[in-house]
Amino acid sequence: MIYTGKLKKVEIYHNIYGETPEQIKAKTGCDTIVNGMLFNPDGSFCLKCKVNGKALANENGVFYGYGWSGENAPVIAHSDNMCSYDNYITSIHIAPTIKRGRTAISFYDGKYTVLCTSDSNGAMTIPQVEETMKQYNSQFLILDGGGSSYLDCPSGKVDTSYQRKTANRMYILIWGETEPQKGRDKVKVCLDPGHGTKEMNQSPDGTYLEHEFALDMANRIRQHLVRCGVDVKLTREDSSTPTLTRRANTANAYGADLYVSLHSNAVGGKGWSDNTRGLTVWTYAAGGERDRAAKLLLAEMKTAGVQTFGAELYHSHFTVLAKTNMPAYLVEYAFHTSRPDVELLKSDTHRDKLSEATAKAICAWGGISWVKPVTEPVKPVDGVIYRVQVGAFGNKKNADKLKLELENKGYKPFIQEVKR
Repeated sequence: MIYTGKLKKVEIYHNIYGETPEQIKAKTGCDTIVNGMLFNPDGSFCLKCKVNGKALANENGVFYGYGWSGENAPVIAHSDNMCSYDNYITSIHIAPTIKRGRTAISFYDGKYTVLCTSDSNGAMTIPQVEETMKQYNSQFLILDGGGSSYLDCPSGKVDTSYQRKTANRMYILIWGETEPQKGRDKVKVCLDPGHGTKEMNQSPDGTYLEHEFALDMANRIRQHLVRCGVDVKLTREDSSTPTLTRRANTANAYGADLYVSLHSNAVGGKGWSDNTRGLTVWTYAAGGERDRAAKLLLAEMKTAGVQTFGAELYHSHFTVLAKTNMPAYLVEYAFHTSRPDVELLKSDTHRDKLSEATAKAICAWGGISWVKPVTEPVKPVDGVIYRVQVGAFGNKKNADKLKLELENKGYKPFIQEVKR
């Protein structure tokens, strides 16, 4: 889980009475509580630490940490200068190459960002934590983790505190404000058509290609969203294969409010697995806006009669979910290793159903009013209908470009190949 808020005040809480984090949060009225520094097996603190002018631990060694006095914002400080601050906290990196529950915190520009994962949900290596936190600020502190991982913030909770005694623990308490959501006229969505021609994910019989499906879905969803007044950016407009990091960077640079990655799923080897089918959604970790957006998608899919699979909502440290700065989810619309699912994935009618449900869920998340598409039936007069042609091209790329421009304006163009 990653959360960013506006910073008002921060304190270190020395839990000498063995209170639960819930009790501490209720008593102090803080908005965010997160586990702090490392401690020894006997419950005493290790490393250098100072709370309200009193040094609680002063182990030999030189460490970087956060120091502050009063209600000033914490700044990165060297432990040799600990005496200059009323409060100082630091930590060290344990088992840096092993995936564990991790906690990290950063203070910058009147804001704070906190990351917290557990051993069982979103476990990370130290380099992965560093790579993620650097997206928010170049300066941050990695705190205790593993069985000590704990975070309770406005967007959710990560709780492994049952694994360790609460007595003599150290917590960081933060008072702040949730970053306000942008107004309706400024909602920006990044759609990520998964894969590309360099990653030929396909059905066992080769009749279905994931990269084609994903791009087609992105264009269909975009058409709905643009009609409803949402700004949309795609991570790819053609059959290219951007790297996962580049996809996330595209969304970050665009300043998207929501990121949606579009895929189909697969199981087993290269053959069919007809009994495993249905839609699933993935987020980085449980809780927060990412899960709210994902659950709205699942609700719309059920309303549309779309079959789901298993627990429906799953969590994983996928790169595009970990490296995006905004709420993000990845949707696997069906399994392209299932014959019944493949027939649906290839169906134009079913793609319409999926794209409309996806767009409705995005609008619901962003507080955007749903605008129904105009579907006036063609009524021939005296057996005659009239078609409007916008252009004719000798190069298909030019035709595709115009088709995309018209789709972005809410039209439903099609390309007809004419032999001459």
